[in-house]
Amino acid sequence: MQKENFAFLSINTTGCRPTLDRIFEIGVYYYDADSTLIKWHKFINPEIEIPAFIQELAEISDELIAQAGPFKHIANELQAILQNKIVVVHNALYKSSFLKQEMKNSGFPWKKQLLCMTKLLQELVAVESAIANECLLQQVNNYYAIVHAKQLAASFVQLLQRLPTNTLMPVINKLIKKTSVPLHITAEFLAAIPKTCGVYKFYGDDGTLLYVGKSVCLQERIKSHFTNASLSNKEMRIAQQIRQITWIETAGELGALMLEARLIKQLMPVYNYKLRRYKGLFTLELKITPGDYHRLQVMPCQQTVQPELNRIYGLFRQKIKAEQMLRALVKEHGFCAKLSGLEKGKGPCFFYQIKICQGACVGKESIEDYNARLQQALINRLYKTWPYSGAIVIKEICNKTKKSEYHIINQWCYIATVKRKIELRKFNINMQPILFDLDIYYILTRYLQENANCVLPLITPHPNLFNAAQSCSALKPSLHIL
Repeated sequence: MQKENFAFLSINTTGCRPTLDRIFEIGVYYYDADSTLIKWHKFINPEIEIPAFIQELAEISDELIAQAGPFKHIANELQAILQNKIVVVHNALYKSSFLKQEMKNSGFPWKKQLLCMTKLLQELVAVESAIANECLLQQVNNYYAIVHAKQLAASFVQLLQRLPTNTLMPVINKLIKKTSVPLHITAEFLAAIPKTCGVYKFYGDDGTLLYVGKSVCLQERIKSHFTNASLSNKEMRIAQQIRQITWIETAGELGALMLEARLIKQLMPVYNYKLRRYKGLFTLELKITPGDYHRLQVMPCQQTVQPELNRIYGLFRQKIKAEQMLRALVKEHGFCAKLSGLEKGKGPCFFYQIKICQGACVGKESIEDYNARLQQALINRLYKTWPYSGAIVIKEICNKTKKSEYHIINQWCYIATVKRKIELRKFNINMQPILFDLDIYYILTRYLQENANCVLPLITPHPNLFNAAQSCSALKPSLHIL
């Protein structure tokens, strides 16, 4: 393959988010049919603000950019230059994400073959270390895109001239097909990840834990983070920072879901938000006083103990979310804002004044009628109590590896997982604290709605672990999940 088959490209952008940031400089070097090296360099108006520190690095000004046209004005010319070329870039995953987005916005498809120069040199270090390291040392520390593009061309032509074709071309052909692989991860490593269920962890520099995830197929899910990087700013940030990947295989999806939820709370990864540890829970609790109006109010709930699920009508990580739900119920059913704790003071509540409340706050609605309406409105919102007589064991088996796991569950709380049935006989549940976790609760309620038949008795149950064999065949719980 000749140098005329390649184009050498570099860009500068307003930031690192492909879906939000834009290209403001692009530089390309390529060879024409006469082997003449052609330079093509454009400044582009990104039509968004360029941060001051980037302007300083790139030595550009608002006036210079204002005189340039938008990307769509140069898209057709760029498409013609790169036609039938293999595009050589540094950090192909990152650069291609911006180019795809800009070309898409300009009405052009982006289906170019990209070759990552950084990965090419990394691969060649193993077989031709002297030449590869020499090219690495020639990297220039300059922010201009056109300077980077020229250096790319010089390094690549040096490789073509000094390395045998049968050494260089197999590596090039392999990397062209792997543009969605992050810089510090190899395609071979990704191919070695098992296609089983489990939890994976992404690490950055200095062992910083970036992200924890789960999947029924570890290899496919991990790869999807990188193939979708151009569509998500979060995925791109992870792909740029990732240095190491580890994983833990599980026997099934339930084990993976519960392990993921626990690890995120224990380890607090940088990019996990939804399952993070929360300081406390809040509930809507019904206060019943004989001979008086019942009161549905927002109450704190300790997350370290099992809440009385038969008395609450919601679990919320933030007090404001509980208050919003309560306010919605009050407005929908005409309950009293004062009896619900949303207002204080004397006289009628605000909702009565605007004819929503039916008058419990001023004695116009009887205690019996108000309480009956309240009970009726909440009948389908009550959390269900634990439907078994004691702790249960859920068995999962991996169809591929045939490995088993036994999850010990009590009162909607995860207790432990063991690998062998014999370990269950020695397990003393009284020695284990019951720690309520809202995420685990949601996972288990959904799972048991569809998989009640997976709850199995022990062959020789420990008296403290499983109190009644018939609990395993208890009727399928009907659960309302908020």
